[in-house]
Amino acid sequence: MLVPQEGQRAAVGKTDSQGRFVLTTLTAGDGAMPGKYKIVITKTAAVEAAADAAEMPDITKEQAIVKPAAAAIPAKYSNPNTTPLECTIPQSGQHDLGVLELKD
Repeated sequence: MLVPQEGQRAAVGKTDSQGRFVLTTLTAGDGAMPGKYKIVITKTAAVEAAADAAEMPDITKEQAIVKPAAAAIPAKYSNPNTTPLECTIPQSGQHDLGVLELKD
Protein backbone atom coordinates (compact mmCIF):
# COMPACT_ATOMS: atom_id res chain seq x y z
CA MET A 1 0.00 0.00 0.00
CA LEU A 2 1.16 3.52 -0.75
CA VAL A 3 0.09 5.77 2.13
CA PRO A 4 -0.14 9.41 0.99
CA GLN A 5 1.97 12.08 2.66
CA GLU A 6 0.38 15.03 0.82
CA GLY A 7 -3.39 14.47 0.83
CA GLN A 8 -3.85 12.28 -2.25
CA ARG A 9 -5.59 8.89 -2.08
CA ALA A 10 -3.88 5.68 -0.99
CA ALA A 11 -2.99 3.09 -3.62
CA VAL A 12 -3.02 -0.66 -3.00
CA GLY A 13 -1.73 -3.72 -4.78
CA LYS A 14 -1.41 -7.45 -4.26
CA THR A 15 1.68 -9.40 -5.28
CA ASP A 16 1.55 -12.37 -7.59
CA SER A 17 3.55 -15.56 -7.02
CA GLN A 18 6.73 -13.83 -8.26
CA GLY A 19 6.30 -10.73 -6.07
CA ARG A 20 5.16 -8.41 -8.87
CA PHE A 21 2.20 -6.07 -8.38
CA VAL A 22 0.18 -3.31 -10.02
CA LEU A 23 -1.25 -0.51 -7.90
CA THR A 24 -4.90 0.55 -7.81
CA THR A 25 -6.32 3.86 -6.56
CA LEU A 26 -9.81 4.27 -8.06
CA THR A 27 -10.18 1.50 -10.63
CA ALA A 28 -8.30 -1.79 -11.03
CA GLY A 29 -4.72 -1.23 -12.23
CA ASP A 30 -4.92 2.57 -12.57
CA GLY A 31 -1.75 3.12 -10.52
CA ALA A 32 -1.08 5.81 -7.91
CA MET A 33 -1.74 9.55 -8.01
CA PRO A 34 1.30 11.84 -8.23
CA GLY A 35 2.86 12.73 -4.89
CA LYS A 36 4.91 11.47 -1.94
CA TYR A 37 4.07 8.21 -0.21
CA LYS A 38 5.19 5.89 2.56
CA ILE A 39 5.28 2.27 1.38
CA VAL A 40 3.50 -0.13 3.73
CA ILE A 41 3.81 -3.88 3.25
CA THR A 42 1.68 -6.49 4.97
CA LYS A 43 1.07 -10.17 4.37
CA THR A 44 -2.31 -11.84 4.28
CA ALA A 45 -3.25 -15.41 3.52
CA ALA A 46 -6.45 -16.94 2.28
CA VAL A 47 -8.21 -19.09 4.84
CA GLU A 48 -11.27 -21.27 4.84
CA ALA A 49 -14.30 -19.08 5.56
CA ALA A 50 -16.11 -21.85 7.40
CA ALA A 51 -13.34 -22.23 9.99
CA ASP A 52 -13.28 -18.51 10.74
CA ALA A 53 -17.06 -18.14 10.68
CA ALA A 54 -17.33 -20.59 13.57
CA GLU A 55 -15.00 -18.37 15.62
CA MET A 56 -16.54 -15.06 14.46
CA PRO A 57 -20.27 -15.63 13.88
CA ASP A 58 -21.12 -11.93 13.42
CA ILE A 59 -19.19 -11.53 10.15
CA THR A 60 -20.19 -12.44 6.62
CA LYS A 61 -18.54 -15.15 4.54
CA GLU A 62 -16.86 -12.49 2.34
CA GLN A 63 -15.32 -10.84 5.38
CA ALA A 64 -14.00 -14.17 6.67
CA ILE A 65 -11.97 -15.15 3.63
CA VAL A 66 -8.79 -13.18 4.38
CA LYS A 67 -6.93 -12.66 7.65
CA PRO A 68 -3.38 -11.63 8.60
CA ALA A 69 -0.80 -14.35 8.13
CA ALA A 70 2.06 -15.23 10.45
CA ALA A 71 4.67 -12.49 10.74
CA ALA A 72 6.94 -13.25 7.78
CA ILE A 73 7.52 -9.55 7.11
CA PRO A 74 9.27 -7.41 9.75
CA ALA A 75 6.63 -5.42 11.67
CA LYS A 76 8.15 -2.02 10.90
CA TYR A 77 7.01 -2.32 7.27
CA SER A 78 3.32 -2.69 8.22
CA ASN A 79 3.00 0.80 9.75
CA PRO A 80 3.30 4.11 7.85
CA ASN A 81 4.91 5.68 10.94
CA THR A 82 7.74 3.13 11.10
CA THR A 83 8.35 1.97 7.54
CA PRO A 84 11.62 3.27 6.10
CA LEU A 85 10.29 2.80 2.55
CA GLU A 86 9.19 5.92 0.64
CA CYS A 87 8.56 6.89 -2.96
CA THR A 88 7.52 9.84 -5.08
CA ILE A 89 5.17 9.27 -8.00
CA PRO A 90 5.83 11.79 -10.82
CA GLN A 91 3.16 13.96 -12.45
CA SER A 92 3.32 12.03 -15.73
CA GLY A 93 4.54 8.75 -17.16
CA GLN A 94 4.83 5.36 -15.57
CA HIS A 95 6.87 4.80 -12.42
CA ASP A 96 8.48 1.52 -11.41
CA LEU A 97 9.07 1.16 -7.67
CA GLY A 98 11.80 -1.35 -8.43
CA VAL A 99 12.73 -4.09 -6.00
CA LEU A 100 11.63 -3.50 -2.42
CA GLU A 101 14.11 -5.17 -0.07
CA LEU A 102 12.81 -5.91 3.41
CA LYS A 103 15.47 -6.07 6.12
CA ASP A 104 15.12 -6.52 9.89
